[in-house]
Amino acid sequence: MIVEFLESVSYDHSILLDFIVSPEMPKFDVFLIDYLETCGEDWTAFSSACQELDKHCTPAPSPSQTPYQETTLDKVMDCFTRLDFALQKLSKSNLLPFPVERLMGVLSQVETLYENSSS
Repeated sequence: MIVEFLESVSYDHSILLDFIVSPEMPKFDVFLIDYLETCGEDWTAFSSACQELDKHCTPAPSPSQTPYQETTLDKVMDCFTRLDFALQKLSKSNLLPFPVERLMGVLSQVETLYENSSS
């Protein structure tokens, strides 16, 4: 699951960006589009899977911590949002070797699902 991969790289969007533009990782953008479309088609299952990871992987908060704990879903979506912003910036400057509009569109759709589910 990509969520576990993102956790292993501390939710660093630049790793995904490197994979997208790297010639050593051909078709990573296609994989990511397919993955995001699948998440969007069954948002409930995706968010539930993230909640399950929280149950099994998140340590109990200490008394000195604030009551709000950032969830796995929050961290994943923050990573995807930062990736979307980076892609927009690079695309506007014509610094990408191929068009990324489809990927940015799918990222926006997933971001909208997240925002709607959070409100």
